[in-house]
Formats: sequence, structure tokens, C-alpha cells
Amino acid sequence: MTRFWEFTHSPYFNKHEGVRCLVDYFQKIYPKFTSKNCERNYIHKKLFPKQTHNQKELALLFTYSLRLLEQFLSIEAYKKSSGVQKINTLSALRQKQQYTHYERILQQLEAYLASIPEKDNRFYHLQYQLAAEVNSYYAHRSLHQVDGSIQRKQDNLDAFYLSQKLKDACEMQMRSNILKVQYSSNLLDIIIQEIERDEPQYHSFPAILVYYRIYQMLVREEDLFYQAVYPILEEHQHVFTKEELGDIYNYLQHFCLNQYNKGTASYLEEIFRLYKIQLKNDLLLENEILSEWHYKNIVTTAVRLGETAWVYSFIETYKTKLHPDSKTNAYSFNLASYYYSIGSYDEVLELLLKVEYTDNRYTQGVKALLLRTYYDLGEEEALFSLIDSFRQYILRDKNSSDGRKEGFFNLLRFTKRAFQIKMNLPYQNKEKSSVAFQKLQKNITSSTTIFNRSWLLEKMMEIEEKI
Repeated sequence: MTRFWEFTHSPYFNKHEGVRCLVDYFQKIYPKFTSKNCERNYIHKKLFPKQTHNQKELALLFTYSLRLLEQFLSIEAYKKSSGVQKINTLSALRQKQQYTHYERILQQLEAYLASIPEKDNRFYHLQYQLAAEVNSYYAHRSLHQVDGSIQRKQDNLDAFYLSQKLKDACEMQMRSNILKVQYSSNLLDIIIQEIERDEPQYHSFPAILVYYRIYQMLVREEDLFYQAVYPILEEHQHVFTKEELGDIYNYLQHFCLNQYNKGTASYLEEIFRLYKIQLKNDLLLENEILSEWHYKNIVTTAVRLGETAWVYSFIETYKTKLHPDSKTNAYSFNLASYYYSIGSYDEVLELLLKVEYTDNRYTQGVKALLLRTYYDLGEEEALFSLIDSFRQYILRDKNSSDGRKEGFFNLLRFTKRAFQIKMNLPYQNKEKSSVAFQKLQKNITSSTTIFNRSWLLEKMMEIEEKI
């Protein structure tokens, strides 16, 4: 706010006195904005106490101020990229034929780039931009001497393009697995063939190699390709920014979650291990804020592994890191998950009443948790009513992929049958119960995708012990 105030009071950027008055007012009340002190008539009276209210005049000031704010934010972002700033300086110096100063700035920039540990796609893009500028410099001066700038330009353009293309391919593949959407990526097959043709030449470009391996992992869905990512990540972790590492771990977890949902229980411990690594290295925090979905996924994973003491500590410790807008929802839902894990069903039902359906992930999560709670409480009417409404909700959901819908449908179908077997145990002979149990167990085993599979298998074991 202070920097924006200074920005609007600089005559280089703003000469409008009314805009300065408006920003003065907002700086004075910042950050305590209320419905009263931000009301239009109130603001106009504060700015122009001797004038009658003029909405058009005030609207114009807001328009000018908003444009300045957008410009300010752009410059703030620009200031964070010293490499881009120096390349633009080089371009300006070249056009003004200030060649001595150009050479000095060029040396500074090359030294700066050599000192950067991160070698992600943005690094290659910056190197490409620099090589393009230096190539223009030599062409502009008509220097007839050997210069490698055009070769560096091509090499870094290739590195940037391949790493960005593969990274986008990974993101598109993951989204198509989660959402009901298909993407097309021109030239991707050619890129994959090129890397497969001579993979060793790309070992010096970890940003290319790691996303190539991740893409294979997401497409082929085999543990062999998951394990192939680790040697690269461990060796070259220092070349990626925290943001980039967060993306990479997200892809690894997505793969593990898919494998877990397909029935490979050991992957749950792997997901938990990945989360703890990210928490330790602050990879999940963005501007000191923890996403409500990371919060939810970590709790869900730890609860399924029976880490009740750890998960309660996590819920309480990290609730202060949640965004204020999502704190109540996230805290209530995840604390309900914890209470379910220790069998405190009254607390579960009470906490779920506080959860607002702001996102379909909360809608699905609440319904799935209610499903388990009603099952354990033996609430037949409530359970069957929920199963019917949940099924209709999934059918109408246009954003979930077919695989995700199948996982929920199987959960609902098998939970209902398991509940019926459980409730009929006291009233029918063991042979009939055993036949129904064996049939259901066979159906569960043959189904590739079931959400909450481990919970369902736990309920099946409880039934088997009673037959």
C-alpha cells in the first residue's frame, strides 16, 4: 500500500490530483475497509466536502486509479525479474548505440545467469531471450567475426520449448485423468520420439528429462516409470524452484493416488511420505498459505494409515496457515474426518453441519464421510436415502471424469450390499450370508476403481468375522 501510494504520487506515472486524493484516503483507512467507509457517498464527501455528490466524477477517479493499480502490479512483477530488466536495458542501449555500456551490462547479466542454481524452463527462456538480443547486437553492428549467439539462441529455444511442451503435456494428462476433458497437443508425439531416439543427450537438461519421465509415468501408469523419476529428482532437485518442485511432487502423488484407488494399498504410505517431504521443505505453502485441498488430502491420507495422533496435531497446527475464506470449511471437514477415525460419530455429524458446499470436492467429501458414518451407526433409512441422492449427484456432475464417477458408483453399490449383508446376519442362516458375502467380495476384487476401498475392505473383514 505504501509503495502504491508512492507510485501514484510520482508525476512520472500520475499527474491527476483527484486520483492522488482517492489513494490518500484509501491509504489512511487501510486495511480496515468497511461497508461504511467504502460507500460511494461517504467517499465523495471525504474527497470533496464542499461539493454535491457526483457519481460520474467518482467513477472516473476509480477508473483512473484502477488503471494505475494494474500498471503498478505489472511493474512490481517486472522488478522481481532482474534478468528480463537487463535484457530490456541491453535492447535500449543497442538502439541508442551505447556499445561500451552495452558490453558492461552484458557481462553483468552473463555472470548473473551463471550464478543461478535453478535450471528450469524459465531459465532456458531467459537464456534464449539473451542470445536473441546478443545476436541482434552483432547483426546491428555488422561485426564480421565468429559469434555463437545464434547457436545459443537455437539451443536454448529448443530446451525451453521441449521442457515447456513436456510440462504442459503432463498437466494435460493429469487433468484429463481427473476431469472429463480431452486435450490435443500438436507435435508431442514427435517430441517423445526424438527424446526416445537419443535420451542420453538430454541428461544435461534435467527440466526436459524429468518431465519426459513424468509424462511416461502418467500415460503408462506403471510403477517402473514412477521409480524412474526419483534418480533425476534426487540428483537435480537444486535446479528447480520451490514452485516447480511442488508441481513435480503433485504429479507423483497423482500417480500414487490412482494406483491406490486401483487397489495397491502400499501406495498410500508413499503418498504420506511425499506429503511429509513437502511439509518439511515448505513446498506446500504459497505466501505462507496452505491450500485447503492439500490440508484435506494430507488429513485423509494420514487417517487412512491410522496416524490419528499425528493427524490431530497436523489439523491444529496448520489451521492457522489456511486462507481465512476457507478456514471454517477446511477445519470443520477435516476435524470431522479425524473424529470419524476415532469413532466419535456425534462430533462428526455436528461438524459436517458447518461445512458449506462451496466446491464439488466438499460435496463429495461430506457425502462420502456421511456414508461411512451412517453405515457404522446402522442408520438404514439415512444411509439408503444418502446413497440415492449421492448417485443422482454424481450422474449430474459434468466436471468429474468417467473414472471418478465409476469409483463413487462402485463405493455406493458395494456399501449398500455390504450393509444389507451385515443387517441380515442375525436373521438368516450362515450359508446364505456366506454366499452373498463371497459374491460381493468377488465383485470388489474384480473392480479396478473403488473410492474408499480400504474402508470397504475393513467393513468386509468385520462381516466375515461374524459369519
